[in-house]
Amino acid sequence: MRRWRTCWHQWWRNDQGTTSVEYALMVALLILVCFSAIASIGNPTLNGFQQVIAKGGFGKD
Repeated sequence: MRRWRTCWHQWWRNDQGTTSVEYALMVALLILVCFSAIASIGNPTLNGFQQVIAKGGFGKD
């Protein structure tokens, strides 16, 4: 039991794993922000192109 407790305390005090988790969370949040920005810019642009196409396209004389 004492050996298990010693291993647990060593694992709990080790902050290398914590740093890795923090970096993984930062990357995940950054990806989420990028996807949100692309979606907010992309949807109005797509709607604009669809309106132009519905009116006859770009090369209409």
